[in-house]
Amino acid sequence: MKSNEFPELEYDGNGRSPLLGSPEDVIAKLSEIPMPPSDGDLKKCDEPMIGFSEAASEIEAYKYEKLDSKYSYLHDGIKKIGDYAFCGCKNLESIVLPDGLEYIGEGAFMHCAKVENIDIPSGVNAILPYTFLGMRSLDMLSFTKSVSELHLSAFLACENLKFIVFHGSEDDWKKIKFIGDKEIFKGIYITCADDSTDKYGINAWYTRLNAYLKEGEDANVFSLTDGSRKKKFDELMAELDSIIKKL
Repeated sequence: MKSNEFPELEYDGNGRSPLLGSPEDVIAKLSEIPMPPSDGDLKKCDEPMIGFSEAASEIEAYKYEKLDSKYSYLHDGIKKIGDYAFCGCKNLESIVLPDGLEYIGEGAFMHCAKVENIDIPSGVNAILPYTFLGMRSLDMLSFTKSVSELHLSAFLACENLKFIVFHGSEDDWKKIKFIGDKEIFKGIYITCADDSTDKYGINAWYTRLNAYLKEGEDANVFSLTDGSRKKKFDELMAELDSIIKKL
């Protein structure tokens, strides 16, 4: 088998196969992607949080290595995360990556052992070696068809990784250049979301979720106090429940 080939996926016509998770899996896991904290939440939070200057466009290599922080929220101006930038942040539980991100360096999140979910934005075109190595709590990873090269060493010692949600079709998945031992994917549900979830309306729901996350970056004090943010979140969750009932 050539390095850029992946074992054939066998469809049964309903978006399921031995290597593809079901639409039910996708819907259940997407709701667990971390959300940006609101200003109000930050004011109430006593735990340390990594912050970034609005003028910054790059997080330098090793910049936050072994930093003792629990949360990280990167603004949309961040285009690049350098090599090993967050390596060894053993207490980091949540990191929200911006839509404008274009590059994630080698080993960027190595040994961030408490992070459970990561959603990689569409601007990133490669998953480099050791990116998630040692992320022992990582349960679900999401990325898009913009990724054309994937180094499988990125997932070493991610023993709890159960779901990979690929926002593309099966044909898009087969175009990815996989580098390394494909056995590392054994036991992981890999879902090609464009094939398995369109009929359930999850793609449209996910678009609205992203809009809600984006809106949260610019939330003002009034929107936090009048309950409008909570109302929108409740509406999103009610819509998600409605989708699940259709399954």
